[in-house]
Amino acid sequence: MPQPPILFNRCGSTTEATHSVIGENGVEGASVDYTTGYFGNGINSNNTNKYVEFANAGDIYLGAAGTFEFWMSPYADITNGTIPAGTRSVFSMANTNNNLFDLLMSPAGIAWRIRVGGTYYGFGNTSYTPADFDLATGAWGHVAFVWNSAGIDGGSDTCRFYFNGAKLLNTTSALTLPSSIGVLWLGSYIQASTLHANAVLDNFKIYSYAKLDFNDRFNERGGLDDQLIT
Repeated sequence: MPQPPILFNRCGSTTEATHSVIGENGVEGASVDYTTGYFGNGINSNNTNKYVEFANAGDIYLGAAGTFEFWMSPYADITNGTIPAGTRSVFSMANTNNNLFDLLMSPAGIAWRIRVGGTYYGFGNTSYTPADFDLATGAWGHVAFVWNSAGIDGGSDTCRFYFNGAKLLNTTSALTLPSSIGVLWLGSYIQASTLHANAVLDNFKIYSYAKLDFNDRFNERGGLDDQLIT
């Protein structure tokens, strides 16, 4: 049986967002909407200040190794990793602009940003345009970010980006994780008032290890024992 996540939120309603299956409960910010998700409903962050937050983030969710995974559906086509206009944050963890962990999307591409004391680690502050990261408006894709500062699976990779179960990006760059981050936001970057995701997010999970197999992504439980799911 797979090792369970440390946070598993179904994201499908006020009840689901505020009562995580595993881990701490979310708190709705602004006027959160829910619409058709991959499993039931998902968090509708349609380019406005709508988000769900989890108060105890950095020191719980950013250990030396870990994985963030979730399903997303955009409101505007993602083509080669880029969106038509603006800059959007799918999720963020930050206490300042110099201490953060987030996923940004823009016309320049996707950027997984890990910043500590003003220095970027992992993928740096570079936007990437992987040709296989194409997701049409209203379609669903599974996204995962995996890291291990000592090397993923005993190798030299420190960070990887997976889409629909396939590895699209990897780096061997040095990795330092931020600490003392207070809050995780799904659907927004709270340090800037305009960086709200233009998408629906569903079935958000965080693991405390570098997960490599995402064949369980089509099962909402993710292969977990039914006794863990209430």
